[in-house]
Amino acid sequence: AILGHDFHPSLDVDGTLLDRVTADLVEGQVSLVIEPGTRCEDSDGEPLAYVSVSKDSRPPAYAGGVVLVAHSLQPSGAAFYPAIELGISFEPRALPQGVVPTDLAVAWYDGQASVWRELGTTIDTQRNIAYADVSHFSTLGLLAPTATPDPARFEVRDLNLDPTQVPPLGKVLASVTVTNAGGTQGTYELEVRINEERSQSE
Repeated sequence: AILGHDFHPSLDVDGTLLDRVTADLVEGQVSLVIEPGTRCEDSDGEPLAYVSVSKDSRPPAYAGGVVLVAHSLQPSGAAFYPAIELGISFEPRALPQGVVPTDLAVAWYDGQASVWRELGTTIDTQRNIAYADVSHFSTLGLLAPTATPDPARFEVRDLNLDPTQVPPLGKVLASVTVTNAGGTQGTYELEVRINEERSQSE
């Protein structure tokens, strides 16, 4: 078994896996099983050089409930033929009220459509692991559907000023990143204040 956060699979020149891989990554929170004979390619169609998994501390919101945990699997766009087995562990006591383990679903995040795409999921209730077959790498998470999605919750970060100093009557470009960390859509009014005076809102 492979432990840690990353590993380098043993492939032939065509990108075909030579030996079976059983990896327990991110301190046992994520498992990967890749059978010999699986073709492993990066986004350019070249043999896969490495596999890396890291926890996503700020996963995209899930409109149908909550994201229990999400992980970034790299390199993004890596593809597997046939699909490989992914396992994500969970703690039953941490599930939202009214949600049971068999409600959970493994999903990948479609960045172009800004939605989570659920995968066929098998729940091992003895070991508390959700399994799904994965054909490509992206952000993958474990979703818990709830009757009432979390409300919209906006976070403002990454304030940038260009330039940072301007002469009188000069112009400055200000930008920020606003993200919705909640479970539903919403609107957010952003106010710009200069010397405590409201200048503009959007």
